[in-house]
Formats: sequence, structure tokens, C-alpha cells
Amino acid sequence: MYRIIFVIFFSISLASCSGHTPYASGQWEKCDGLPAPQSLGGKMMNMGLLIGSLALKAEIPNKPNLYYIKNGRDGVTACTQVLNSGIFSSGSNWERHTNILKARAIHHIENKNSDAALSDLAAIGMVAGTYANNIYYQRSLGLSVKFLQALAFQTKGNQQAADLRFNQLADMRSYSKNFQSLVWRHLSDGRMELTERLVQLDSQYLYLHATMLGWKDGQEEKAADNWAHLAEGGYNKSSRFQYTRLMSGNKNIRGGEVADPDTLGRAAIAAARVNRMHQARKWIERAKIGLMATPQNIEESANIVKRLRSNSSSGDKNKVMHHEVIVNTYAQFYAGNIAGARESLGPSFKNFSVSAPVMDLIERLQKNLPTEQRVGVLGLDRKSVLKKIRADLMLLNKKERDVLNSLFIRLPILEKKSQINSYSGKIWFLKESGFSEEKLDDGTYLIKFTGDSSSSTIVEEMSLLRAADLAKKASKLGFIIIDFNNYSRTRYASYNGVQSGLGTHAGYMTSIKVAFVDPNNFPEKWNIHKGRIFNAGKVWRDLSPIYIKSKKR
Repeated sequence: MYRIIFVIFFSISLASCSGHTPYASGQWEKCDGLPAPQSLGGKMMNMGLLIGSLALKAEIPNKPNLYYIKNGRDGVTACTQVLNSGIFSSGSNWERHTNILKARAIHHIENKNSDAALSDLAAIGMVAGTYANNIYYQRSLGLSVKFLQALAFQTKGNQQAADLRFNQLADMRSYSKNFQSLVWRHLSDGRMELTERLVQLDSQYLYLHATMLGWKDGQEEKAADNWAHLAEGGYNKSSRFQYTRLMSGNKNIRGGEVADPDTLGRAAIAAARVNRMHQARKWIERAKIGLMATPQNIEESANIVKRLRSNSSSGDKNKVMHHEVIVNTYAQFYAGNIAGARESLGPSFKNFSVSAPVMDLIERLQKNLPTEQRVGVLGLDRKSVLKKIRADLMLLNKKERDVLNSLFIRLPILEKKSQINSYSGKIWFLKESGFSEEKLDDGTYLIKFTGDSSSSTIVEEMSLLRAADLAKKASKLGFIIIDFNNYSRTRYASYNGVQSGLGTHAGYMTSIKVAFVDPNNFPEKWNIHKGRIFNAGKVWRDLSPIYIKSKKR
């Protein structure tokens, strides 16, 4: 005990003599959101405190504070002042040196100076030297560098070069939902393939996938299948759907519940588009039941259409009425009643939600119809509408500056072997990092992996590695992820059981609810997830050499 007290006292004394930061911290935080490096004394004090508390574990990487980071030209100025301060002239602290260069590259992109950004990114490899050949570097900081290079090409207007790099990057960390969704934001070509990967990771993206399939020529049947999964699986969403909400990771699919009326209506239209009329009418009736609570309260079809055309409501009720008109119009079209179908979409049909099946129907009804007779929605130019819709699908409802600013947190940070938590279980009170699992009443498993020194991307991958491990031990060929949640952990000081202060970053945790399955003997209750099966053997082969075998070398 006396030795521990001595070490702590000595470290604090040394810190007070040497000072905590050799340079003013303001410019550092304005550059990359992190404080200036500690002096030797400061590091010794922390070491003493760690030893004194017996908390012998890897250092937790700091999390950037976005509040302090400047944007564009001001950010470039702050980073330049740090780089010109002389602290890196001896070649020491190469890790922080690369982070400052990365931060300045982001600020250059914010300032639309792609060439300057590419120059800084090229310098990172030279500063890292031989470390750049390390597998952990290549999968973290090296990945971030390539991502920013792609972003610089995009800023220069070379989207083809950017997409090529973005798709390559997505393949490098294919088991990270965070990184896949980050790449998705910036892709122009190849979003469909990336969306299918996101669907496998998180059922939340089924809605996005179904919507995108609807706009892809030749994928109408597959789109109808996806909407059927959503309808039967009980998908629920807010009445005002936004793509930003879809990408946020909120969980809407639980299975065994009734889908919301708007989702049922969209599923009905997708089914009607491919002439699955029995299915389409079933879901329209379900949607109306959901709106009116009981079948007895459902209005007759004629009254619904009458209310629809008066446009008296803008909520889910009005949407479902629109959906039924579209379903009935498709039924008329397939029955050969083209005149009746055109009448249904006449001048009184307006204020409807634009979707791929609706535009497809309009185009079919425009065929052989003279231009002067194309009134109301039948006069819409499908190509111009498609151009606008596809542009909307490619953009998120976020300011560009906010998206770029988020890169300071979302891009993979430098990962080092010493900072990777071991692939092992948690030990109550003694070891808070590692995996844990719990078998739930429905036969699924809740798997959690907590990392107190690993990056969020590693924690995600470790969770899937554990799922693959347990699937193999259960003699199952695959697993499906029912729920996927990422968390940032914060540690607070407390006094008499009451938390105080803002808290400090304490790592990350990923929680996944999984079901172990065999593709050839798939349980009916998981039918909504049938296209989302992970091959347990492949996941194990991809990740175990990195996190198990390489850690033992």
C-alpha cells in the first residue's frame, strides 16, 4: 500500500513540475477536437493513478469533441498552426501527427480544396512509415485515408473514381454497420449492393431496400417480395417517413405484430404492380382495419374514394385511400379496362405519394393516349419525375457540413494490437470488457461485446465473431441478426451514489439479438429474415485470423 501511495505522489509531483501540455490546447481542439498531448509528467501521473487503482488495461482512445472543432478555412488554420509548432519535428508522436494531417484533410474538403486534402493524405503514409504495413493500420487509419481520398475525388467532381474507391472500402469492413452506412451516404453507383449488405446486418434497412428495388427496372417481383416481408413481419414506422430516420438505426421490425397502415398500403401497391391482386386486396383490407380499429367501422369503398378525391385528410388515412385507388386501377388495367383505369387516375386524383409502382402505372396508361388527352396525373413526365426521385434517394436530409463534421467520430481511428480487447468473456467485477450472452425465452440469444479500449468498429466485428462461434458450437450453419444496437459508453464520477460531472468516454458496446439457423431447415417464424442469413463459417474465417490468431502471435 505504501509503495502505491508513493508512486501516485511521485507522479503528481513530477506532473506539477513538468506541466501538463507543452503547447496551448486551443488550436489542437479546434483542429481535431482532441486536447494537446500531455507532457511527460502528465503521462507519469496517469500511469501512477492506473497502477495505484490496479486498473492495468490499455489506454482508452479519446473521443473528439465536435463542439470545439472549427470548419473549413478556420479548421485548416488551426491544424496548420499545430503542424508548424515544432512538436512533430523530432519525429515523435507519429500517431497524433497523422491524426492532425487527417483532420486538416477533412477541413480542406470542407473548403472544397481537394488537391490540398490529397496532399495531406499522402503525407500520412510517410509519417506512419513502416507502421503503414501493419494489418491493424490498414484496416483503420489506412481505411480512413482511402475514404477521404475518395471523398476528395467526389469533391473534384470525379464521382466514378470516388465510387470505385468507396466500393473497395466497403468490402474491407463488411461486418461493420457503422462503416457500411457511412459509405452508403457518399456512394452514387453501387448503393443497391451496399443496401443489401446493410439489410443483412440490420432488418431496419428492409424498408429502404424495398423502396430502392421498386425504382430498379426488372426488380418489380423482388420488390413485391420485400414489401411482403415487411407487411407480414409487422413493420411499423412514423406516418412521415424520412431517409434520415431510416439510416438512424431505429428498430421497427419485431415480428408477430401488425404492420402500420401505410406500410400495408405500399405492400398492396407493390403486389398489384405484378398482378398479385389477391395479396394486394388482403393488405388493403388490413390497412383499413388498422385505421378504423374494427372491420365494422370500415367505410365502404365508394365512400373512401369519395373522401379521397375531396382530399380532406393528409395523414395515414388519406394515404391508404390513395393506395386503394392505385390497387383498384391496377386491377382495371390487368382486366383490360384501360378506359376505366384512366378515369380512376383522372383530374380529380391528386396530392398522392409518388412511388415507383404509381409512376409505372401512369406510364402504362399513357401508352397510345394522345398528348392532348393526358390530363391530371396522366400528364406527368415520368422521366423528369424519376430523375428527381432518384436524386432524392441518393441524398440524405442533412447539411453537407454536418456530414463532414461527423467524420471525426465515424471514421475508423488508428487501431493498435495493444488496444484491442481480447476475445474472451466478461468477468463480474474483475473484467468489464469482452463478450457475454443470454438465451432468451424465444430461443434467440442476446450477445453483447464491450470494449473499453477498442474502436466501435472492432466491437461490432467482435460481436459477429461471437455469434459465428456460438452458431458453430450449436452445430448450426448460419445465424440471423434480429436486432442490432451500437452504444457509446460514458463513465461518471459519483458521490454518495449520485452521478456528477460530464463523464468521460469509456469505450463502446454492441448488442445483437441472433437466432441460429440452418438455411435448409428454416423456422417459419423467421420467414421475414430468410434473405438475411449469415454464413457462420465464413464470418469465422474472415474475422478469427484478425482477432484470435493474430492476437496470439
